[in-house]
Amino acid sequence: MMMTRTINTNAPVKANSNRGALIVMEGCDRTGKTTQAKMLVKSLNKLGKPTIFMRFPDRNTPIGVIIDKYLSCEEEMDDHAIHLLFSANRWESLSQITSTIEEGINIIIDRYSFSGVAYSAAKEVIDADKTINDLQEELKTEVIKTIDIAKEEKLKTLWT
Repeated sequence: MMMTRTINTNAPVKANSNRGALIVMEGCDRTGKTTQAKMLVKSLNKLGKPTIFMRFPDRNTPIGVIIDKYLSCEEEMDDHAIHLLFSANRWESLSQITSTIEEGINIIIDRYSFSGVAYSAAKEVIDADKTINDLQEELKTEVIKTIDIAKEEKLKTLWT
């Protein structure tokens, strides 16, 4: 069974602005984030609301290439260093994200900063509470959707 939670970020958004929305899908691996995000992009575009899809880490940027090598087990890296590279990978795209939203285009992102906090906190690399507070200043999101599935469903997806 899939469950979703919406986190209200209290981002200041003008009701009548032409600004696009930033919607982030967060959750564990193989919970359907990408599928849900792409379905949402398709639905919003069908409704005439210009929307694009992004995912992090973005493995196509210079820093993303390094992250990809780490995630593919081609390179080992210090936990603190990889945490900073994940953060830098988001910063690489910040101006693109900001300008796209200012143009009135919505962005649906498959993972952004909160997944990074969860993974780094699990490795005890960072103080999760402090980092979450810092991230609130990084980029204001209107909606963060977390997707979770029951443990039994998670195990099924790992073996199929």
